[in-house]
Amino acid sequence: MDNTVIRIQDAVVSYREDVALQSVSLEVRKGEFIGVIGPNGAGKTTLLTVINGLGKLVQGQAVVLGLSVNGRNGIR
Repeated sequence: MDNTVIRIQDAVVSYREDVALQSVSLEVRKGEFIGVIGPNGAGKTTLLTVINGLGKLVQGQAVVLGLSVNGRNGIR
């Protein structure tokens, strides 16, 4: 059984010409705790919007609890 609850693969998000995330990959398994830290403008909030299905991926894939959350219409 796959215990992965969040899987982000090669995520790319941009706002017009500004690239907010470039080739970001992340895997979180059941029972794990993670923290997202970094300087201002590093893409922390953008990553979280991708995970919750509100951020639109230009490229890559986001899966949460086995459901695709590629940001076009939320969870699919």
